[in-house]
Amino acid sequence: MTMEKIVFITVFIQLLFLSATKNNNEILFREDFDNLNNWENFCLPGTKCIKKYFLENENNDKYLRLDTDSSVTGLIYKKIFNPYEFPVIKWRWKIENTFIKGDGEYKITDDYPIRIFILFDLEKSNENKLVLFFQNIIKNKYGLSPPHSAIVLVWESKIKNKKYIICPYSKMIRYIPVQMGNKNAKKWIEEEINIIENYRLAFHELPPARAVIALMADSDNIKEKSTAYIDFIEVSKK
Repeated sequence: MTMEKIVFITVFIQLLFLSATKNNNEILFREDFDNLNNWENFCLPGTKCIKKYFLENENNDKYLRLDTDSSVTGLIYKKIFNPYEFPVIKWRWKIENTFIKGDGEYKITDDYPIRIFILFDLEKSNENKLVLFFQNIIKNKYGLSPPHSAIVLVWESKIKNKKYIICPYSKMIRYIPVQMGNKNAKKWIEEEINIIENYRLAFHELPPARAVIALMADSDNIKEKSTAYIDFIEVSKK
């Protein structure tokens, strides 16, 4: 082997290493659901919460399955991230069906076959004493630290000409209808959004700098059932 070839191979390997390092730095995490080690059960207070999520395998491709039947099931990612440093979320999902009565604009029909929450952490320095007082009541009663706000990426059952929906239970939660209706049901759909842009769209302001992801499928209000699947979730710089 000539010296030129050795130099070429050495440089080539170094370039590959630099490229891999760059890619790794651009992607904060990618969850392929090989296991659930980075997740824990997520249940909202006052809901009929049943742990009905599973890992499934099809053609050596693992994915998460969430079942809902007049119930709520969900899980939350354990790691907090900065959405300003890593503003892009990508994912691939599928549902069996939307809901006949489901409609996120009203309390009695506020159910979705799948929701992806992006929960933003409370920044106490920016909150007044009254807000902190009620936050502490919730924490003491339920043992939870409630979020400052949330955008929720949803598969909306109804076809709506709206870019976001204000949650009927809290104005600090805004639904973003990424998919609507049954047209793409039973199909794997890959999605990508910018977290900061969608938060500004829904709230007309910038979000806090700490966020966490949670997943949920719920039908406890409307008493219907569906199954949803998530193939992967990735958070990155672009």
